[in-house]
Amino acid sequence: MEIIDKLVAIKGIGNWTAQMLMIFNLGKIDIFPLTDFSLNKHYAIFKKTPLPLSVAQLAKASSQWKPYRSVAAWYLWHYK
Repeated sequence: MEIIDKLVAIKGIGNWTAQMLMIFNLGKIDIFPLTDFSLNKHYAIFKKTPLPLSVAQLAKASSQWKPYRSVAAWYLWHYK
């Protein structure tokens, strides 16, 4: 994604930070930060699967929520 490429070119900004900026500052609704530990943990709890899930497993699971993956991420962050 072009925005992420431009942001990670800035020293100190990585993929996760760029994705958070896109979700919370730019209002992008189809971003799912696959390396976010909390999302991984809460998805595993929600689906009752063992931790940790691989990035590939989480990517496959999140594909069902396109084009609203940011919304799904928000709900998973708040899932208890």
